[in-house]
Amino acid sequence: MSVSDRPSELRLPTKVVAVRLALAGGSPVLAEVFVAEVAPRGRGHLLDDLAAQLGTETSFIPVRWSNRVRLLGKHAIAWIAVRRGDPDDPPSTDASIEDTEELTLYD
Repeated sequence: MSVSDRPSELRLPTKVVAVRLALAGGSPVLAEVFVAEVAPRGRGHLLDDLAAQLGTETSFIPVRWSNRVRLLGKHAIAWIAVRRGDPDDPPSTDASIEDTEELTLYD
């Protein structure tokens, strides 16, 4: 049975969060981390959900980079950073807020 033939009820609804991550001893790469999808809330709640997932006792997190989805061992991650602002939102007109500002969630 191929992956696309599997029943959809076996899949958990997830939300993708774009991140930069660095593996221990490696260079940063652009990647996506999957978190459980809940009722639509703000970007801050999504980042809280990601931080909570990284803070749990589970040893692996689902990550996509280089067009492949993998379970990545948290012990291999040096750090993970995300943009504070939603990448889909228009740029801010407030000069005091920098759009490229990142928040390190896991280090």
